[in-house]
Amino acid sequence: MATANSEVILEVKHSSNVRDLRAGLLSLAYALIESDQVRPGPSHEGAPARALYALIDSRLVESRLQAELEMFRSLIGHDLGSRIFAALLSNDGGIRGDMPPAPTDFVERLSRLAREERSGKRPNARASRALVKAILLEASLADPNYADGLPRSLADLQRLSGASYPTVAVAVRELVAARALVSEKAPLRLIAPGPDVWRAVAAGVAAERRTARFVDPSRQAHAEGLLSMLMKLRERLLSARGGRDLALSIGVSGVVGAKMRYPGLDISRPLRLDLCVYDGDDSFVRELDPGLVASTSPKSSPVLVLHHTRDVRARCNAVDARHGNVMASGEVIGGLRLSSVVDCYTDLLDMGYAGEAREFALAMTRQEK
Repeated sequence: MATANSEVILEVKHSSNVRDLRAGLLSLAYALIESDQVRPGPSHEGAPARALYALIDSRLVESRLQAELEMFRSLIGHDLGSRIFAALLSNDGGIRGDMPPAPTDFVERLSRLAREERSGKRPNARASRALVKAILLEASLADPNYADGLPRSLADLQRLSGASYPTVAVAVRELVAARALVSEKAPLRLIAPGPDVWRAVAAGVAAERRTARFVDPSRQAHAEGLLSMLMKLRERLLSARGGRDLALSIGVSGVVGAKMRYPGLDISRPLRLDLCVYDGDDSFVRELDPGLVASTSPKSSPVLVLHHTRDVRARCNAVDARHGNVMASGEVIGGLRLSSVVDCYTDLLDMGYAGEAREFALAMTRQEK
C-alpha cells in the first residue's frame, strides 16, 4: 500500500500467540531494512516506509500488545522501531493499538484484508516460496531488467506475496543458486529464465493450487462453446444488481489463454477450457452449463478445468501502479482477462504438452523483452 509520500508494509495475522506477534514484528523490521536499501539517502523522494502488524480477533489485550511493541522498539532502536506499529482488529470493525500515518483509504483496505483472512479466501494466505518465485518469473516477462515498475527488493516481494521475510529470502536464495537471479541484493535482476526455471516454478504452482475437473456426459460441450457461454454469463451477471464481475475473479488459461498470447502455438484445437479462479467461488459453473458433472477420475476427459489459485499477475500490476507505470491487468478476451503466463505454461504441462510448453515459454521470454 502506498501514497506519493510514504508506504505502509502490512501484515495481517489471525492469532492470539505472542510468539506470532514477536516473529511478525521481527519480519517487518527486516522488510523495512530491505526497503531502505532501495531508498538511497535523504534525497530520495518520499518518506521512509512504515510497517503495521495487525492481529485480527485476537485474545491479546491492548496493554499486552503495546508492551510487546515498546519492548521490541527498545531492542531495535528508535530510528527503526518508531516506524513499526501494531494493532488489534475486532470482528465488529474496531481497531485498537498504535496505527501509522497512512492514506485515507488505508483502514478500508486493512478491513478488507481482515475479512479475507477470516474467510480463508485471502489470496496470499499461507504464501510460499513457490508463490514468490512465480511472482518474480511473471514480473521478469514484463521487464527482464526490472525497471522502476517491478519488484526490486525482498521487501517488494514480501508485500506482493504476503510471505514472511524468511520465506522470501530463501526463495530468492534458491533462484540465485539456480543462476536465475543475479544476486540477493537490491535491485533484483532476473536472468532470462531457462527451461529448468520454468519447469521448477510450474511444479511449485501446480502443487499448491486446487483443481476441479468437469465432464459432459452428453459429450456436446467443447472449449470454444463454453468460452462463448462464459462471456454471455458475465454480461448477465453484470446486468443484475450487485452482480459478480467474473472478469475480476477468474482468468482464461490453458491452451485458449496460451494461444491468445502466442497464436503460433502448435495446438490445433483446445480439448478443454482451463480457468483460474482467484476468489474460491466456482458457483458460476452451475449457471454456465447445468449439464457439467464434477469428476475425480484420472481417466476422465474434462471439458472444463478450474484451478483455484492466486493471481500472480495482479500482484505484479499492484507494484507497477505504485511506481506510476500502468501495466495491462491481463489481456482481455470477450470482457474476460487472461490468466498469468505462468499459469498458462503450467496448464500446458498438465495436459502433456511438454514440447509446446517449452515453445510457449521461449516465445514469451523473447516477446516480452
